[in-house]
Amino acid sequence: MSGVRQGSILSPRLFTVLINIVIVKLRDGGAFCSINNIFIGCVLYADNIIVLSATVSGLQEMLNICNKTIMDMDLSFNCKKSVCIRFGPVCKYPITDMYIDSSTITWCNSIIYLIVNIESSSCFKVDTDIARRKFFASCNAILSNSVHKAELLSLHLMEDYSLPILLYCVAAIKFTDTQLKALNACWNMAFLKIFGFHRWESVKTFICDLGHLDKYYVIFVYCVHYCAVEVSVVVFVCLSVCLPVCLSVCLDLCCILSS
Repeated sequence: MSGVRQGSILSPRLFTVLINIVIVKLRDGGAFCSINNIFIGCVLYADNIIVLSATVSGLQEMLNICNKTIMDMDLSFNCKKSVCIRFGPVCKYPITDMYIDSSTITWCNSIIYLIVNIESSSCFKVDTDIARRKFFASCNAILSNSVHKAELLSLHLMEDYSLPILLYCVAAIKFTDTQLKALNACWNMAFLKIFGFHRWESVKTFICDLGHLDKYYVIFVYCVHYCAVEVSVVVFVCLSVCLPVCLSVCLDLCCILSS
């Protein structure tokens, strides 16, 4: 959105108050996605807004609600930075553009949200190629500046600065087996470069002898840590619902509105 002064310490608080009105209006509008009667049709991180809908008409209705609510507050959406993306079995079929007032919001095949490259597909799918390229660029920068340094120092630097690039959001996204193998190959390649192994040599045992974990186990540790942080929330939800619930959600459409 535009109209909020950036840099002021008061701006985030004012923005939170105003954007909460939009969420309430969307929730009361009726055309929304929900899980166990909990509204999930609007997801926010800072000023990045995701509007979720299972139908095209429902999505346009939500955009109309957003536009009217924002205009009542003398604000406006930046439609040039807003795009639509869809998921589900009908994602390949042509569809009309969405509108905010008289501005068009087009459909795209991929978006970057919070540094994650999300692709339009029959199911929720992310592209790991960008993360892999950034990982190799970071590793090459470390290796080029540590030519005469100890190998373990280079490894320590890569664990601190390069590995987090591969581990970004791994606890929140379910990767395919192919993607996990590709990410693990990246981490193995780092050991090959640091310690001078040939490309056809396996470093799995060597990594274990060093007292380190390969990518599969590192991801597992991150997921366990993430679950440990969220355990209080999980217990609260279980106590509130009282019965175990197994849900499978497939969202056909979602619209990204960002400032």
